[in-house]
Amino acid sequence: MPHQQQIRQLIAREAARLIYEEGLDYSAAKHKAGKAYGSDQALSRGHYLPANTEIHTQLRELMALYNPPDTDQQLDAMRYLALEFLQRLEPFSPYLTGDVLRGELTPHSLIELHLFADDPDEVEIFLNQQDIAFTAAPADAHQQEQQHLLSIDDQDFPLLCYVFPRSRRQQGLRSPIDGQPLPRASARQLQRLLENPPDDEETS
Repeated sequence: MPHQQQIRQLIAREAARLIYEEGLDYSAAKHKAGKAYGSDQALSRGHYLPANTEIHTQLRELMALYNPPDTDQQLDAMRYLALEFLQRLEPFSPYLTGDVLRGELTPHSLIELHLFADDPDEVEIFLNQQDIAFTAAPADAHQQEQQHLLSIDDQDFPLLCYVFPRSRRQQGLRSPIDGQPLPRASARQLQRLLENPPDDEETS
């Protein structure tokens, strides 16, 4: 195997480990792993750095090796909680996205919902009116655009709401894994998924 390809594979494996064990995102994990195997000059030019799809392949292998036997049950429970909040937050055209939708859980996976509102304060007012406890969270610098973040408190699983301008609803975001449109599911779509899960879905 050529030296450069060996380095790419080592970085991909280490980045996947950082995502799985420490909960880093793809960008942070790749650059942290890269510093262990290549010079800053080479890394700055993109030499040796694996694509996120390569890291994702390694991450799936870690899930298959280390996810506990009850991962499928945990996934179902997280999806049902997501469905509950998709229904409760219906005024904001919510969608489920991320690990829980893909069916790929790590120890750091959380429920990620995308909401749409003309003003983020509308969501906070609504949550207060519904007696839903929440905490405003700092925006993630690695996200593709600035958005308002709300963490829903006192639930069985961590649940994070990204609030985008209503005008962004039809545009969607790009997946950090492959750059394609980010998969997302409405309450109706998630209900169908729960009733008819795909045969090839792997979570452990």
